[in-house]
Amino acid sequence: MAGLPAATTQFYRDQTTPPETQCWGDGSFLGASGAFIGASIPTTDPVDAGYATLQGRRTVHFAAPSTDPSLIPAIGASVAAQADTPLTVTVGPYSAS
Repeated sequence: MAGLPAATTQFYRDQTTPPETQCWGDGSFLGASGAFIGASIPTTDPVDAGYATLQGRRTVHFAAPSTDPSLIPAIGASVAAQADTPLTVTVGPYSAS
């Protein structure tokens, strides 16, 4: 969908009593984060005729804080390169050594 990346922002929110109705068991909105799409999109409900599929990919990386802020761009580039590189798998016979 053209323009979708420009209409998408990232968010983080902690709120014990959000105004929106929650759909996952409790009424809180704690540690919520992800993409917010601020544009109109086609319906993604398969019950509706002509529904569309919306797929996103998000990579979360957990690490200790950098002691040197000047290294953060290089660390970010390294993490991005790792996320963009497909995993390689090697399979061999089991050996009980």
